Amino acid sequence: MLMKQVAIQGAPGSFHEMAAQQYFGEAAEPLYCETFADVFDQLQAGAVDTAILAIGNSRFGDINRVYETLIHNHQSSNTHKYWISGEVYVAVELCLVGLPGASVKSISEVHSQAPALGQCFDFLHHELYNATVVEQDDTARSAELVSQWHDPTKAAIASRAAARKNGLEVLASNIQDDLHNVTRFLVITTRKPKSLKDCTKTSLLLRSQTSNLPGSLAQALLCFSESKINLSYLQSVPIPSKPFMYNFYIDIDAGTEATQAAEAYSKLNSIGYEVDILGSYQKAKLPHNN
Repeated sequence: MLMKQVAIQGAPGSFHEMAAQQYFGEAAEPLYCETFADVFDQLQAGAVDTAILAIGNSRFGDINRVYETLIHNHQSSNTHKYWISGEVYVAVELCLVGLPGASVKSISEVHSQAPALGQCFDFLHHELYNATVVEQDDTARSAELVSQWHDPTKAAIASRAAARKNGLEVLASNIQDDLHNVTRFLVITTRKPKSLKDCTKTSLLLRSQTSNLPGSLAQALLCFSESKINLSYLQSVPIPSKPFMYNFYIDIDAGTEATQAAEAYSKLNSIGYEVDILGSYQKAKLPHNN
């Protein structure tokens, strides 16, 4: 089997690893990186040509650092340009994991990544209100640390896989506030595909010199409506050195080579918007609710 090396943020047992395995199957060969910045460094250095990065969570919201880096790269003179070539949704079950024999009542310190901690606010507030919460770079790395410390009063919020890989026990399962907790990941490459004809979703950056005029965004969105294109996501992106001025990141449910997409781009150009295509790919399915 031809293996596919993919840079991911996190350690073995992380949700990024699950996303890579879900998208690439058994061919996935993760290159583990501590931070999102490290993942992008690997892409820029040419160590890998593909990465998978979390972009948002159904409960916690957007991960702005990833959006900002993608957009900055697109507008800069970096050697390797990023292209969004896919997406994958992962159903996230978060667990409180600790040393064998530990219990929820014995925990005085909880470690995890900020988004995971945010997704478990209710559990932490009601069940571990006296515990100290410590932010780490990764859920699976938090489990590694708990295993290394050999302290039954310390626990991590991580996946079952991370617990299993580090010899820990699940002290409490499904502790996320929303039982139907889903994270969206983007597949980032440094090579634009030769063909985009089978794509069904596109990520765009809209730029306008008149975005501060009344109704300018409404006019832009109307271009998609008139072309019968659904917008699945919209986010304002601050423009550096221009306080309270914004560009707009948009996901549309159409491939960039579709006739209706070309029609919308033309309409946008006619009202003063520039359209930067950040990627076009096949739309992923959301996981079924359990």
